[in-house]
Amino acid sequence: MVLALALVPRSAAAEPWPLRSDPYVTDIAGVLPEDEESRLRAELAALRTETGVAMAVLTLRSRSDYDGSSTLAAFATGVFNAWGIGDGARNDGILVLVATEDRELRITLGAGYDQGYDVLAEDIAARHFLPDLRQGAAARSIMAGSREVMARIARQHAARLLPEAPPARRDGLPAWLPFAVIAAGIAVGGMGWGVDKLILRRLRHVEDAYSLIATYALLLVCVGAVQL
Repeated sequence: MVLALALVPRSAAAEPWPLRSDPYVTDIAGVLPEDEESRLRAELAALRTETGVAMAVLTLRSRSDYDGSSTLAAFATGVFNAWGIGDGARNDGILVLVATEDRELRITLGAGYDQGYDVLAEDIAARHFLPDLRQGAAARSIMAGSREVMARIARQHAARLLPEAPPARRDGLPAWLPFAVIAAGIAVGGMGWGVDKLILRRLRHVEDAYSLIATYALLLVCVGAVQL
């Protein structure tokens, strides 16, 4: 009985961080076919040789197998630091973490990257990782997304180039435009409300009706902006 109790914690206790089995690809979830894992490892090794940038790809079944109490960002940062990814002086390491059952992904960049690269990493995650990952095509997600990170973040940064501008939406409009239009609509609506209310202060009988019309018009502006 004592022996059984001693063995339970050893099998059930979760390690705080995943153990790193390879400098480039640690496929704990087992989602990468052998040939694709070898290809990805070779590409990451070439990236390190050609640019000096160390990038690691980690797949897990679930964060709950480790420290599931922390946020995804905090967990990924913990793994990044525990593994010591990247050059300590340049702070240019990159970690791609994929939790297949959680359908989660995190691209963690070292402190040496410009903030614009964080924005670019979020775009790559949304466009090149998550769609396939959410459809259960984890291997395709990891291969395509990792190549985007290598090309658009690691190599760009190593060449001392500025990060790309935020990409346009499919209709050609900047992704931030709807939010700007909504903000402008609220500001203009608020100004109009103040001026017109001064003019109509003495028209007590129409004030309530005008308030309703102004509110409805502002709502139309906001809805129209979201649909851009």
